[in-house]
Amino acid sequence: MCKQIIAAGAALRDISFSVKVEKDSELAKLLSVKWEFNEPVKFRIIEEASGDRRIKIDVPASQAAAGVASLGEHELKIIAGPTFSPGGGSCNAIRSIKKLIGDIDVDCKLVAKIGAQNGVPDADGKALKDNLASIGIDTDLIQLDDKYMTGRSLVLQIIDGNVQYLIYRGASMNLQTEDLENLNLEDVIGGVVANMQNPEVGLKFIDTLARAGKKVVYISSKNDMEYLKKTPDLPFKEFAENVVMTANEGEFDTLGDDATKNRVLANFAKAFISRGTEDTFVYEGNLKNKVSYPIAPDRPVNEVPKSQINPNGAGDAMSACLAVDWILNGKIDERSIDLALCVAASVCTQPSTTAGVPTFANWGDGDTFIEEWRGTAKFDFAKWKIQ
Repeated sequence: MCKQIIAAGAALRDISFSVKVEKDSELAKLLSVKWEFNEPVKFRIIEEASGDRRIKIDVPASQAAAGVASLGEHELKIIAGPTFSPGGGSCNAIRSIKKLIGDIDVDCKLVAKIGAQNGVPDADGKALKDNLASIGIDTDLIQLDDKYMTGRSLVLQIIDGNVQYLIYRGASMNLQTEDLENLNLEDVIGGVVANMQNPEVGLKFIDTLARAGKKVVYISSKNDMEYLKKTPDLPFKEFAENVVMTANEGEFDTLGDDATKNRVLANFAKAFISRGTEDTFVYEGNLKNKVSYPIAPDRPVNEVPKSQINPNGAGDAMSACLAVDWILNGKIDERSIDLALCVAASVCTQPSTTAGVPTFANWGDGDTFIEEWRGTAKFDFAKWKIQ
């Protein structure tokens, strides 16, 4: 059997539009980076006699998750789209790994849930599976859930503004411990765990992998950090040498005081804490054992239109890049980190989460990618299939 890398957690279907939103409009005031809803946001495309197109979205209060106001009904001018792609943390990670490993003979598998009716995937679920299969991701471990619809994000790439996600997590939030207990890990060499709605489920899966000697990357979230804050030492602490954690600074600061942060850091071989446009801290076991790495440079604005800058997904891609060396080679060195930072910077140039991840013919191509990204010559996005 072929060796396997698995990712477990959230899988959504992203439906993306580039739209025009008036800066001082009611909608501009309402929109933030990510909104959560209890149903997929409904929309329809209106074709106008002039040839222009508009998207009409309707988000009544009944769909809004707890604590989130209704967006109501709005019509937005469509600049481009729609485009369709898989999304969600674990899905982003395994897609990125697939693009990065090149010709290395390793199967990439996704463990997730999609919606179904009468044992058949719903429309979004089928489209999600088909898309993943078309790029070489093994979907055999994707499970069907008849209680929820497939998770979906309506992604609004706002011209001269942020990229906004209107998210319904659906079936992806329903992955349970028992869904992971019977997986055959014999040929698995490592995994990535990301965006599980229930942190306890994700940590249990990490424990299973770590105890079996598999290398794991844990893409943490604010929800995870809130759980870690109130949880005693994790069961896999004795196998900490197998587990790496990634998070952003805001998520990490959810832990509060230094004593709590040190207690959490002791459970991991390394922790990578991204500080946005500043730098990335790498901790080994505690706060005192820290190294800072500056972020990779932006490309000139004449190469990358300002309207395409999108930091969403950069953390997932950085984590995936680190995971390749961690899982395949059992180490993360300065070259691993430098490549991960350059890949994260590349992701920020594209509107889609994983469109900015380069495609390598082999893992060694990373050296050339770093050199070209950090160089002064115009960067050839097409060469790396970034689009």
